[in-house]
Amino acid sequence: MSLKAGDAAPNFDIVDTNGNKLTLADLGSQKAWLTLYRPSACPMCNLQVSRIKKRYTELTKNGMKIIQVFESTPAEMKSFAGTQATAEFPIYVPAPDSNFQIYTDYHRQRSCMGSAMGKAFPYHMCVDGKFWPGMANFGANPSFGCPLMNPSGFYQLMCTSRGLFTMPTDVLIEDGKVVNAFYGDTIGKHLDISIVEEFAGISGAVSGQEMTR
Repeated sequence: MSLKAGDAAPNFDIVDTNGNKLTLADLGSQKAWLTLYRPSACPMCNLQVSRIKKRYTELTKNGMKIIQVFESTPAEMKSFAGTQATAEFPIYVPAPDSNFQIYTDYHRQRSCMGSAMGKAFPYHMCVDGKFWPGMANFGANPSFGCPLMNPSGFYQLMCTSRGLFTMPTDVLIEDGKVVNAFYGDTIGKHLDISIVEEFAGISGAVSGQEMTR
């Protein structure tokens, strides 16, 4: 059953690219935007991360914490999403001994049709899934590692139960409770940024403004 507003946020145990651990208890009453991405080689996920990175200072200026988690191991992060991380812009994976439990507890959605629609149908390719910009910037870009041409990236996305049919999840958390839970129905669809802006207390934000790389 999917999470809904008012539910207690499930605990999690994650670690960033620098080895720093984070749990739900560490947040206390702090607001947080938690995103559960697909594997670290996913071009559409990395496009979303790059957009958030550009607006990271603005989105966190009032104290909201941005928690970006990829359904990958620390080793799988190195060539892909991990290259976008910095000390000031952390990116996380489930703790190695957690068996990806966060994805179960937050009720990750799987969809064969959602995976296909994110790639195949024009509207979803260009609007929801952001397939073409994702592929241009992170799927077929040699400087990023060309995930679909890289054996480890191809394996993550096409040959594991973690990668092929997983949909993204966005959860807004405050005081340990769910404020909003959004489950994408295509591989690149996320919570509308205007909702995040309101939650973050950003005054004067352009509602829904595009986050560009």
